[in-house]
Amino acid sequence: VFEGRSVGLVSIPDMFIFGYLFPLLAPIADLFVALLLYRLVSGGWDDSAASSQDMQYLLAYLTLPALEFLIAAFALARDKDESMWSLLLFPIQRVFYRPILYYSVIRAILRALTGRLFSWGTQKRLGRDYSLATSGT
Repeated sequence: VFEGRSVGLVSIPDMFIFGYLFPLLAPIADLFVALLLYRLVSGGWDDSAASSQDMQYLLAYLTLPALEFLIAAFALARDKDESMWSLLLFPIQRVFYRPILYYSVIRAILRALTGRLFSWGTQKRLGRDYSLATSGT
C-alpha cells in the first residue's frame, strides 16, 4: 500500500472490508433481521409507518442473498460440467456455513489482537538421516 502499487491499493482494502469488516458486522445484521421477523410473527407491525420501514429493512437484507443466488445460478448455467441441482445447496450454505465462517473470522481476529496466535509446536524427529547414507560418506 505504501509503495503505491495497484495490487496493494486494491487487494488490501478488499481483504480488510470483505475479509474482516463484513464478517464482524454480519452477525449484527442477522440479529436485527431475527428481531424484525419476530416482530412480524408476533403481530408487532400494527403501525403502518413502522411496518413500512421494517419491510424496507427486511427487503434490503434479503437483496444480498437474492443477488448471490442469481450469480450462482448464472455461473452454474455457464459451466457445462456443473448441475443446476447445486442451487439446492444454497440455503444450507446460508444457514450453516456462514455462521461457521463468521465464528472462525472473529476467533482469528481475537487471537491476533490478544497475541495468542496458533503455533504448530515442535516435533521430535526419530529415525535416520538418509542423506548421509546416499552421499557415499
